[in-house]
Amino acid sequence: MEYFYAYLPEKQQHDEVLNSLQISKKQIFIDKSNDYKNWKHLMKDVKQDDTVYIPSIEMFANEETDLRQKLETINNMNVQLFSLDQRSIDAKLLLDFMDFLNQSRKRKAKELQRVGIEKALEKKHKGEGNFGRPRIHRPDDFEEQLDRIFNKEMTHEDYREELGMKRSTYYKLVHEYKLKLDKEEGKS
Repeated sequence: MEYFYAYLPEKQQHDEVLNSLQISKKQIFIDKSNDYKNWKHLMKDVKQDDTVYIPSIEMFANEETDLRQKLETINNMNVQLFSLDQRSIDAKLLLDFMDFLNQSRKRKAKELQRVGIEKALEKKHKGEGNFGRPRIHRPDDFEEQLDRIFNKEMTHEDYREELGMKRSTYYKLVHEYKLKLDKEEGKS
């Protein structure tokens, strides 16, 4: 059996296509919005080895994901797909082509990303630009304040809140200071 399907959001296209068809109106399915209700009805009616005519690939689906899904459905049901100018459309071939295009896009994106990273690393090695997370610098009086803390004149929490640092950052700086003190004690 022969069917016709199209996604035609514009009324003008709708009229032009209907006037050119020689298929029973019961076998014509046209979606005007991308909810694809008529596509779903068509898929309930169509059987293996039936033929579905479409005006063109652009009028088969609105987006690439919808096109892929429809082509997979047609391919899985073993339904023949023809454009109105009587050219056969091989759904399997189109799906393979879409896969090839997607892989090519991904490969190109990765290549561009790799080139960008290489340029950024090159700039970093030359000392140009800022890369990574900004370093937190210790306040000028940090060591003096830590000595006060070690002498129990102040608490770590009070000083940390005064500085407005996160705990992990603050204690990292404290740890670095303690390592520095240990090194100095080892030398003397």
